[in-house]
Amino acid sequence: MAELRRLIKDESVDPLDVIGFAHYDLLSSYSSYKLPEHLKPQLIYLLSSSHYRIIRGSDPLIQLLGLSSKIRSLISASVAGSEPRV
Repeated sequence: MAELRRLIKDESVDPLDVIGFAHYDLLSSYSSYKLPEHLKPQLIYLLSSSHYRIIRGSDPLIQLLGLSSKIRSLISASVAGSEPRV
């Protein structure tokens, strides 16, 4: 949380760039993350939902923190073998 806040507030990183980089890395064939294919559509949905809410005026920091929490839950549930809830 502190690192994300520092990036946005202190380093002036655009929150939409954070989402854009995550989206690019998710779909890139050169990505260092080896995610199961069945998770990718759910992750793209989460990214696009957060992107939309930021564009519509929601607080970007809250949206990115919620996004990171949902992504973590989704990946943790996948690793544990349970059905993730989006």
